[in-house]
Amino acid sequence: MTAQGIHPPGRRRLRSAVRPDGYEVWTIDLEQYQPLRELILKYVKELDKGEGVFVGDLILIAEAELTGHPKFPSGKFTNWIRFVKVDLEVEGLLERVGKSSPQRVRLAGHPPSLLP
Repeated sequence: MTAQGIHPPGRRRLRSAVRPDGYEVWTIDLEQYQPLRELILKYVKELDKGEGVFVGDLILIAEAELTGHPKFPSGKFTNWIRFVKVDLEVEGLLERVGKSSPQRVRLAGHPPSLLP
């Protein structure tokens, strides 16, 4: 059985570059994961002018667009964005820009036509 196949239906096991098997030990509801994934990819694609997009800006956008969503009752998105961002980095869709803080990300060499 693959690592993806051991989590309950309707959930996604997040990936991590620091775990030996590449997967975290916890999962996220697909109804939470999908809107976050789509938001991150959409806005990185739209906003990056060559310097990447600040992760903090993605958090603010999530707060503006997803507050009130039934799957995010707290309206706080810092951890949600960071967890899904790391998953997208391990997937090879995003990469970090530089090593300084605040952190920025950009699309990782994928033609825009391959992204949602």
